[in-house]
Amino acid sequence: MNQLKRDLTKTISVEIIPVGEGDVSSDRIWAINWFNYKKKWLYGLYNRLAAPHVIRVGGQLLFKGHIQQTVFGAAELARETLLIVTYPKIDNFLEMLTVKAFQIVGLLRVKAVKEFVFGFTKRVDMNAAAPMQKYNGTDAYLVYHYQSKADKEKLNELARNENVKIFFHGEKMAQLKRIESGKEDVLAPFFMDGIIVFEADNDEAIANFAASEGFMQHKMLNKAGFAAIFTREK
Repeated sequence: MNQLKRDLTKTISVEIIPVGEGDVSSDRIWAINWFNYKKKWLYGLYNRLAAPHVIRVGGQLLFKGHIQQTVFGAAELARETLLIVTYPKIDNFLEMLTVKAFQIVGLLRVKAVKEFVFGFTKRVDMNAAAPMQKYNGTDAYLVYHYQSKADKEKLNELARNENVKIFFHGEKMAQLKRIESGKEDVLAPFFMDGIIVFEADNDEAIANFAASEGFMQHKMLNKAGFAAIFTREK
């Protein structure tokens, strides 16, 4: 059996479709969840029930944040919430999907969210090997996703010059496909080539960075980009 494909039921399976560089089967992956709510309280229930399944396969939450103010970008690229979860390997994620109890819990997510964008990235920022730390509730964030290739060196230099840091930078690695007998295959929407989370010490610092000439110049080099100030959930 292809290790990038798993049967969920007798008629439904999922497959991971590589789209970027890197070894999807062996590298650590960073799953991007970018979505709006239908019923926020129901998503909260889903989160509580799904968390033990994520932890059981070695998954860890890196970031959960909510949009506060759009800086630039088309409305169709915006979402209320960003969730970044890392898994040791894609196999761990697929193992979780095959558990019947998790499949039942997953029905709550379907009812709770809309405009759900989902895909896998490889992490390319300098914090990739650093251990994850608990959020202390004081920092501010700018989330920026783009469709093209980002100049990592210029972005790192820009962040240093503007007194912010790159908390996370992921580049598109793979998408999830749902296959059901008798129906057309469905590829989960993942319209970004990369996503960056900038971090600053306070709201004023991140707002100044968002409005800086350097960031706006970088934005002009990328098509269909979107950026917004986010608050992070503890």
